[in-house]
Order: sequence, then C-alpha cells, then structure tokens
Amino acid sequence: MEDIAQWIASNRLKLNPSKTDFMWCATGRRQHQLSKDHVTFAGSDIQPSSTVHDLGVLLDSELSSSDHTLAS
Repeated sequence: MEDIAQWIASNRLKLNPSKTDFMWCATGRRQHQLSKDHVTFAGSDIQPSSTVHDLGVLLDSELSSSDHTLAS
C-alpha cells in the first residue's frame, strides 16, 4: 500500500482519502475468512467495503455487478 502511495506522489497525483474505498474479493464461501480490519493508506484509516463504485459501476466483493443491475 505504501508503494502505491509513493507512486501516486512521485507522479504528482493526489489521493483523496474521503473518496478512497477498498474491498477484499473472494467467493461467497470464503467471505467469512477475510479480515474486517481497516487499512492505513496515505495516513488515513480506510474500512473495507462490501461494494464499491468504479467509473459508475457498482461491484461487490465477488466481482459481480448484480447490485448494479438491481440499483438501476
């Protein structure tokens, strides 16, 4: 994670922690094995999400767009 933060800074880009999400991706059977802990990225604590938006598409942790089609 810190390597990513350094790459962002070295390319004169800015990270907006309030718009930063992360999620663990796994099959439904493995979801319970995933950590619920936050990560610290660029000085901000970020909680894992069960769904994230990327370029207008809503994805869940199984990389399914079923939540997106239900929300449309």
